[in-house]
Amino acid sequence: MNRLNRPLRRIVMLATAALTLLAATAPRARAGTALGAPADSARRVSWTLANGTRAVVQHVPDCRGVAISVGYAGGYDQDPAGREGLAQLLAQLQFSSAAGTSPERTPREAASQRPLGFDVHVGRNFTVFTEVASPAQLPGTLLQIGMRMQGVHPTAAILASARETVRARLKDQLLSEPDVALYNEVERRGSGLDQLALGRLASLSGLEKLTPAVFEGLLKKAFPARGAVISLVGNFENLNARALLDQALAGVPGGPPTALPPTRLAHAGTFTVKRAGIKTPI
Repeated sequence: MNRLNRPLRRIVMLATAALTLLAATAPRARAGTALGAPADSARRVSWTLANGTRAVVQHVPDCRGVAISVGYAGGYDQDPAGREGLAQLLAQLQFSSAAGTSPERTPREAASQRPLGFDVHVGRNFTVFTEVASPAQLPGTLLQIGMRMQGVHPTAAILASARETVRARLKDQLLSEPDVALYNEVERRGSGLDQLALGRLASLSGLEKLTPAVFEGLLKKAFPARGAVISLVGNFENLNARALLDQALAGVPGGPPTALPPTRLAHAGTFTVKRAGIKTPI
């Protein structure tokens, strides 16, 4: 199995644990089946869709929602020098921009559409988008995800919203309480970022001159229609996961998972970081 699936398996395990908390408190036996097994038993299966995309599906009995995760190769280790924060901003644009008949959405609108939860996770060399839908929402949500997998079209308004969202997230990671900031900073410094680069990352200042048209081209390279992996975790009783996925991704030119890019090497070092308002060493 391609290396991309290993990070996704970790995402599947986390999603399984989270969604199990949504399960009903009184399990009950059923005559229906899910993924070829009794509906009240857990089962995970994987296969290649008709279009060549790899799918991983985990049945969780009595679960109220289905977590849909789409994973791609590439993360913040691939940010070019001078464009720190690019991977995070691209991921937010991919999740938020309009695609096909699916309109653009701000984080507030996404929270209204997906009250059971959503997440945009950017790792060192992989990116995963997750949306949690109710069984009734599942067919429509999968169709919208399929549209975004085929390509999105960012506007100036959604770019501004995405910048604000990513800046706030990076501020929490790098400029918040010292214990949190230093924890997140160590890895970045070890992989080669100096104080100036960290400043560009926290402010996204190296990306200010890029237009929506430029970002649209970058998005096509970062999240190609081919080479993604899709994972579903939830209750599939009386739901045909194979048919739903084949229908939703019929227009997506799929293919085998793309190999993860090499991780940027980390180096040992000693740094003294000065922060205003701190009276004793941390």
